[in-house]
Amino acid sequence: MYKFVHWISELTDKLGTLLFLPAMVAIITFDVVMRYLLKDALVWSQEVTGMLLFMFFFAIQGNCFEGGHHIRMDIVYNHYPLWAKKLTTVISCISGMLFFGLIGLQGVLEIPYMLKVNETSDELRLPLWPFRVFMVFCCLQMVLLLINTIFKPVSQSRGH
Repeated sequence: MYKFVHWISELTDKLGTLLFLPAMVAIITFDVVMRYLLKDALVWSQEVTGMLLFMFFFAIQGNCFEGGHHIRMDIVYNHYPLWAKKLTTVISCISGMLFFGLIGLQGVLEIPYMLKVNETSDELRLPLWPFRVFMVFCCLQMVLLLINTIFKPVSQSRGH
């Protein structure tokens, strides 16, 4: 299961870094050029870049976690004995599973309502449920990565 979740993590990271971020930069650049050179702002640019930023952060979180690029108190953590490192890892993973699990659960609960009332964005009237589905997918990915992190030391100590 880990290889599949790792593959999904790399895929969403590439989606974020190769699609969402460059699109956001291009739209912001075009908006600035339009505003300052042609004195005409793009009404929809803030809405689209906000959605792209939202999806970018959710897309890259798994790969950031796997690569150890997340915020951790390494100055303190590196001085812990092995048992304390394992304990703090388990506690932080359980906290993360609770955090991402509840965000994902709330997303799942809201999707039917969003479909029912056809909830859309303000300017472009884009349906919002696809963004919520993406968020739920990324939260599920994070929960699976955190579960793997908890059991990884156990499987390694058993010689698997």
